[in-house]
Amino acid sequence: DELRLLSTREVDLFSCCKDRSTCAYAVCCGPAVAAKNYEVGRVLSFWPSCIMLYLAMPFSCVFAVLRAVLSSKLKRNMGLEGSCLQDFCLNLFCFPCEVGRESMEVDDMLEVEIRCFNKVRSIAPELPPNPAAGFLS
Repeated sequence: DELRLLSTREVDLFSCCKDRSTCAYAVCCGPAVAAKNYEVGRVLSFWPSCIMLYLAMPFSCVFAVLRAVLSSKLKRNMGLEGSCLQDFCLNLFCFPCEVGRESMEVDDMLEVEIRCFNKVRSIAPELPPNPAAGFLS
């Protein structure tokens, strides 16, 4: 249940362009993807953040400020370095790529792969069978 700590971002800004499912989600459902990230990253519950982001979307500067604040907290919770000014610019000019990158980082942290349409698959390494398990039954 612990969040693993990273110091630098391992996923670059345009990585989501190489993953069709993440790209589709980020472009078509960006606020919902961001809300999922905030819920999992212990920033804000899904529905309040999703509603706030959808309502703020028509106001690009307000939206970018809101995303910068919430994303800064998400990065801090994940142990990533961040800058509020950089987050503001990324969300103002390249929101789908930034939310897609965040989603890939959160999914990596959870060791899951999320595909269209809401198909979740574990990517955690499987543990070898415990040979002592037969003796305990």
